[in-house]
Amino acid sequence: MKYNNKISDMIIVVGKNVKKYRIEKGMTQQELAFHCDKTDRCTISNLECFNCNGLNLRTIIKISLALNVDTYKLFIHT
Repeated sequence: MKYNNKISDMIIVVGKNVKKYRIEKGMTQQELAFHCDKTDRCTISNLECFNCNGLNLRTIIKISLALNVDTYKLFIHT
């Protein structure tokens, strides 16, 4: 059970950071999705709402590149 809690906590951290950096860059979810090559707005929305079904590392890397943020920073609790 502890393992699942840690995963849930990390999903929340990543979701909050994606939203924070997206807003800092003045981007909408749609604009971010567009710059993530073959990612749709629902994927961004789901991530920001902590629903990460089907999310993979490749998508997180695309998001970090589109936001011009080092990928590891999406995983840091702020």
